[in-house]
Amino acid sequence: MKEFDGQLQVKPDTQLIAEINKEYTLKSRLRKRRGLILFAVNPYEWTATRVKITSDAVYDPFTKKTHTTNRAIFTPDVIYEWAINAERAVYKVKRDLIRYIMADAEKQRLNASK
Repeated sequence: MKEFDGQLQVKPDTQLIAEINKEYTLKSRLRKRRGLILFAVNPYEWTATRVKITSDAVYDPFTKKTHTTNRAIFTPDVIYEWAINAERAVYKVKRDLIRYIMADAEKQRLNASK
């Protein structure tokens, strides 16, 4: 059998690899909340869009059981929130941002007084 001489090198398309990595990278885990819908809230325009969650059935041959995995594609420029409707999702994100800003201002005020 002939050995591969190694002179022929295949260079993958970097844009395609970047898209595949972006789609399947695990950013974080969100536990599904019963009765609520996952919304993506744009904090610059204060609009909320429903996130499409895909379910896949997975068969485990060792335990001979099936279970479902839920996946969603995440983008870094939006904030994700579980809510009953879009208006409630925007309200929750605004409330959380105000709390964060107030806590940060309080922390800076305490550090300045020391």
